[in-house]
This record gives sequence, structure tokens and C-alpha cells, in this order.
Amino acid sequence: MRSLRRLLLVGAWGVLASTGWAREPSEPAAPGHTGSDQAEPQRPAARKDPAALIADQRFRRNWRLLLGAHASEPWLGEMNGPARAPRWVNTSSGRFVLHAFCQPHGCHDNNVVLLYNPYDGRIHGLVHRAGGAMLIGNPPPEVALDLQRLWLKEWRPQPR
Repeated sequence: MRSLRRLLLVGAWGVLASTGWAREPSEPAAPGHTGSDQAEPQRPAARKDPAALIADQRFRRNWRLLLGAHASEPWLGEMNGPARAPRWVNTSSGRFVLHAFCQPHGCHDNNVVLLYNPYDGRIHGLVHRAGGAMLIGNPPPEVALDLQRLWLKEWRPQPR
């Protein structure tokens, strides 16, 4: 009886190990990463290169879904307007990839600042148009403040 229990226990550990439950992570976890249910970037190199993260199909699909009807505008849906290179930023709610882009020939009036967390897939954005601004991705209040601060820094820099 004892050997049968031992055999079942060893077999259960073998199943858990083969499904990944008992494996050690091969890479360090992201800041704030607490569970294995959070999605991570596919390639280790993409972790460090923000441009590769923004080019990822999963990100682009989610961005278009968040835009809804506004995704039909190429400069918004395809993000094909002028832009600085995406970069990592630290905000009050964590580390994000910052991507700022604008409408061709209309950068002052039509532009976007978005924050993307590749570790859990969160996307938050501020879309500014001549008629006003809208928040994308239902950001919490502290992230909305970060977006406004980053928008001012990117699109309305103060003269020195």
C-alpha cells in the first residue's frame, strides 16, 4: 500500500513537471510580475527592444480593438504617422513602453501617447484631436495623470 502511494505521488509530480508547474523560470520575472497567468513577450530579445514590442501582432490587434470605430483611420489604427522610437518609461503604476505618434501633416492637432505593458498586455492611451482628447484602455486615475504628463512632455514641450 505504501509503495502504491509513493508511485502515485511520483507519477503526479512527473505530470506536474511535464506541464510546467514545477519548472523554474528560465528568465527573471518582470517587475510586479506575480503569477504565471500573465502573458509575456514571445522572444527574449523583444523584452528589451520596445520597437519590437510595438510591432508585435498581439499588441497591434489589441490596440485596434481598443480603438473601436476609430481604428479605421490609418494614422490611428496602423500607427503609421511620424513617431519617435518607442522607449521604456517608469510611471507611478509600473514600467511601460511609451509610444508617441501623430497624424501625418497634422502632428500638432492629432497625436497619441500610449503606454504598453508587455508582461500583462495592458494598453493605455491618450488620443488628442483638435476637438478634444479621449482616454483608451480604461486607465486608472494615476495612469491617466501619467498619460497627461507624458502627452505634455511629448507634444507641448515648454521652452527653456
